[in-house]
Amino acid sequence: MKIAFADFWWKFENNNNFFVDSLRSIRDNIEVVDPSDADVLIYSCFGKDHLNVDRDKTKKIYYTGENLRPDFNECDASLTFDFDSYNGKNIRMPLWLMQYDWHEKTNYVNPEYLMPVEWLTNPPKWNPVERDKFLAAVFNRDHIGNRFEFLQKIAPYKKGHGFGEPFKNWFYGESQKLNILSQFKFTMCFENGVADGYHTEKLVHAKMAGCIPVYWANNTIENDFYKESFINLNDFDSVDELAKFVIEVDKDDKLAQTFLQAPLFKKIPTKDDVLNKFKDILKACEL
Repeated sequence: MKIAFADFWWKFENNNNFFVDSLRSIRDNIEVVDPSDADVLIYSCFGKDHLNVDRDKTKKIYYTGENLRPDFNECDASLTFDFDSYNGKNIRMPLWLMQYDWHEKTNYVNPEYLMPVEWLTNPPKWNPVERDKFLAAVFNRDHIGNRFEFLQKIAPYKKGHGFGEPFKNWFYGESQKLNILSQFKFTMCFENGVADGYHTEKLVHAKMAGCIPVYWANNTIENDFYKESFINLNDFDSVDELAKFVIEVDKDDKLAQTFLQAPLFKKIPTKDDVLNKFKDILKACEL
């Protein structure tokens, strides 16, 4: 089967990525070609080159980890965070699932670092209660404004440390992110919006780094993760109330330990789970 890629993120490599490795695990003779010669085009949301590919000649699969929905006028099937199957055309592939090293590759350039699969059942042993650094926040944008609002609310108690473009200390790479987070007791890791099923890498990175995550997602987060393992803005009436509770947790080691000791995953995903999603997407495309 000849496959091609279009409109993916910065530093995406067509011959070295999660999608091609997963497809090669379930099908023989997978060849990466130019989109003009492909049986299947897998495309994302960072461009419009996919529009140049004729759907009469090429099956088109849309992938997004962003808070977007598939347009089935442009694709035959999709891999997204969405729980809705759209009559069998959409297979759920949340971005957090792609942060683990299912194919023993360590990195795909972007992402620069993949977490070991073993961390799903045996994460690193940390003791954040003993960390002398209070709270980290890693982000480049704050369209809604609640990220900066939280940092402002918490600042009179203890200053949070910001990392990213707004703080003029932007860095590249998941390995650096995990190293930074592992020095802090808490990390504020709000999503950039709320939608059913929209759970990205932010929560798993925070938890695997041994932090108490201060997160933001709606109640569908409980389909993937135990709510007892993190603090969710969605459970409070305001950012102000959230900040007050984080302060309470910081002052109470026993309360902090309840978040640290709670398991994250409702169901530990396996490589078979990942590969079955690719089998399903090919079936949806009648391939």
